[in-house]
Amino acid sequence: MAAKPKLVVLFLLVAISLPFFAQTISELQSKLKNANDSIDISQLNEKIGQEYFYKGEFINALNYFTKSLKIAETMKHEYNVASCFNNISAVYMETGKYKEAEEYAIKSLQLFLKLNDDNKAIANTYTSLANVYYMEIKDSLAEYNYKKAIEYRHLANDSIGLISANKNLGALYFEMGDTIQGISYTEDALRYLTKRNKPLEWFSSFLSLGEIYTYSGNLTKGKHFIDSCTVLLPKINAFHKIDDYYYLLHFYHSKMGNLKLALDNYKLYSNYKDSVLNTESNKQLLDIKTQYETEKKEQQIKAQQELLELEKKEKILYTSILSLGIALLVVFLIFIRNKHKHKTELLLKEQQEIALSKVLEAEEKERIRIAKDLHDGIVQDITAIKLNLNEIFHQATDDVKSKLDNINKELDSTSKEVREISYQLMPVTLKELGLEKALEELLNKILPKSNLDFDFQSIGIDIRLPEKIEVNVYRICQELLNNSLKHSKATHISILLQLKNNTLQLTYEDNGVGFDANKVKKGVGLNSLNSRIELIKGSLDFDNEQVKGTAAYIRIPV
Repeated sequence: MAAKPKLVVLFLLVAISLPFFAQTISELQSKLKNANDSIDISQLNEKIGQEYFYKGEFINALNYFTKSLKIAETMKHEYNVASCFNNISAVYMETGKYKEAEEYAIKSLQLFLKLNDDNKAIANTYTSLANVYYMEIKDSLAEYNYKKAIEYRHLANDSIGLISANKNLGALYFEMGDTIQGISYTEDALRYLTKRNKPLEWFSSFLSLGEIYTYSGNLTKGKHFIDSCTVLLPKINAFHKIDDYYYLLHFYHSKMGNLKLALDNYKLYSNYKDSVLNTESNKQLLDIKTQYETEKKEQQIKAQQELLELEKKEKILYTSILSLGIALLVVFLIFIRNKHKHKTELLLKEQQEIALSKVLEAEEKERIRIAKDLHDGIVQDITAIKLNLNEIFHQATDDVKSKLDNINKELDSTSKEVREISYQLMPVTLKELGLEKALEELLNKILPKSNLDFDFQSIGIDIRLPEKIEVNVYRICQELLNNSLKHSKATHISILLQLKNNTLQLTYEDNGVGFDANKVKKGVGLNSLNSRIELIKGSLDFDNEQVKGTAAYIRIPV
């Protein structure tokens, strides 16, 4: 957004009723050192910030405003909080940070409207918000807020505030192209000036009229007010106003054709402008805001922690009292419970095993049924379809024969896939030749397709194992292989099956990415493995210390 000539009075701090007036910064700092009351300390910091602001030392001003704000927030003094918000908005306004200025002005306005007990303060915040919109060239919003400010100035009988209110609205109308309205409102502001007003307020009013007349082409009247500013200049130490004064002189001499004076005054304008807005200052201003917001969040966290700690202590106390009251009852119940606990646990475990056994048996029966239906039903149907197609093939044209040939190939592929599914559901080899041969066939069928190397060893298995153990161990291996194929990114799998001392030991390893067994145990796959192993009274352990890959150790009594 392009820079906009600052005709508006860009600062208007909320007045605080303090027991001292027109004091120097050193006097205020002396009072601050001796102050004990938190509200007094907050207000003194704010007053020092205001004095720095009037001098154009915005970083110092923001530091003191932020200190005041922290104390006010801690004390939950909403009026002081709202006042500090408005002051901080004014600092950001003067330093060209309009987003931050708008943020704090809105906070201030919302809080003052909530309190609704200080029309002058409400007028100040409407002015602050209007100034932001003015600089952002949001003229309709600026006009609305300036008029609201004037409305509240009249309610508060604030003649001093009406000076800036009329100047601001006059400047806005001039910017909007209504020069007559602009001059009318700005000249009307002079009616409220008295000897009690500070030199800066007179200077600012003369400067506004000088700008309006000069920029509108009335150089004679413009020069009259510029000269009035020149008289007051030695008493003005606010750089943010002095830079506007020299820019106006530069513009005036440019219009008069005196290029040397125009250049000299532009250099003075640049020097004062650089002292107000420079990179380091901007960084410091934002750093102060960041520090304040960080500290505020830390205080909120600390307060929450203290509240939680208090609640925790209250709960502990309540629990202790309650525990004391029911201690004898608990001891008695534990005695009764322990008497029957072992019997109940055995019964519960037996019931769980029976239920689990029935679930898995039903699952195996369903697998066998589906496998049989696939083999005896769908595969046979596909074979019959192929025979019928072969009959048609001999009577078909060459073009149709080509299509029938493609259909035959697709039927062959489908038949093969159905047989593969049927085998996965219930391998014939497991039923007829046992676990060792079934595992060898399983590995040879699925791993070469995935470009995985494997080695399989079987030691000490010279007899057929119980069907229940063979089926469950086979399903466990299927689950581990599926996990390796889907998740591990392994290139090699090793399985060792060993029968020793009436214990069947299965060692499964891959060189993939591995997994956290503690987390995976919560998943469906590992739950299924644990259920099957529990059913055959076995144990499952994972090597969590292994750097890479998966290592599972299964032991089953035979």
